Amino acid sequence: MPNWLNIELGLTLVALCAWPVFLWCFRNLPNERWQFAAILPSPNRQQTDHDWIGTNITFYGVISALAYAAATATFVFLCGSMGQPLWPTLAFICLMLAVCTPASKLIAHWVEGGNVNFTIGGATFAGALLLPIALFLSARIAADGFNAIALIAAAGLAFVLGEAIGRFGCLSFGCCYGRRLSDVGPLQRALYGRTATTYRGPLKKISYVSNMENTPVVPVQSIASVVLFVLFLLGLWLFWRQNFAACALLVIWGSQSWRVYSETLRADYRGGSRVSAYQWMALATCVITTVTVLTASIGESSVAPSSVAGWASLGRVDVLIAIQGLAAGIVWFMGRSQVTGALVNLRLYRERL
Repeated sequence: MPNWLNIELGLTLVALCAWPVFLWCFRNLPNERWQFAAILPSPNRQQTDHDWIGTNITFYGVISALAYAAATATFVFLCGSMGQPLWPTLAFICLMLAVCTPASKLIAHWVEGGNVNFTIGGATFAGALLLPIALFLSARIAADGFNAIALIAAAGLAFVLGEAIGRFGCLSFGCCYGRRLSDVGPLQRALYGRTATTYRGPLKKISYVSNMENTPVVPVQSIASVVLFVLFLLGLWLFWRQNFAACALLVIWGSQSWRVYSETLRADYRGGSRVSAYQWMALATCVITTVTVLTASIGESSVAPSSVAGWASLGRVDVLIAIQGLAAGIVWFMGRSQVTGALVNLRLYRERL
């Protein structure tokens, strides 16, 4: 069987397996049941002998951790498939995470105010600014076998996959929500009416900020997940056919063009200006990344990816432990609810003794 046919069959299988998961998430995550994953009682904040103040762990944090882990694993696999040295790959990841993860909170605070929001748009912009520096440092660490354009393409694919998964967290938390269907034009109502999202529960952000519980809204997060996942599949097809520059430009321009448009469908606060800061960041991200891609493409050779080499890089015990540690850290950083609390009542069922 020709290699190109193996690629198409593999991507088709991935799409068919992912589609039921997407449908389940679209249908269930906006419900009240899927906002909180766990409650951690605080032993130093006991109200009575049996009642404890608890910290809510959100599904937003759990899903974000899954998104970070999946993106990191994808990046390691793709770089490994190209024969990239492992240490430069890990150095690139660590530098990007060290800057972009806190930037997601700092930029949200700057644009939207408050101290409890996160923004993937701001993190992406920070990553675009950092990209040339991260590439330079990774190339310095690598003795040989470093392919800058392949690394950029792998990073772009990891990014769109991570955001596609991360948008499920927004569905669960009730943030990044769309406008009321009654507030959009007839064309948009016709396009989005049958797939509108309706959030249930007074603790969803859309409920306590915009008072739109049980209100059909434009399904911005659901559309974003589909758009980004399709970009991931198309980009992965280009990557496996060694079209690395095209892959990088497709996923960046596709994802950021969607961000510019999707901002017009959003109902949550995006800053006071008519053109949001995130739209400007998306446009700047496209320009900066395009220049970086074109520069990195000069003189780079095209090497065929190998799935065997990719699995060998990802299957290392230390790499897997590091990814799990990253996921646990993201749950702690992004999953602890700062705007909700819990009262945990501990009791003994004597009849079961």
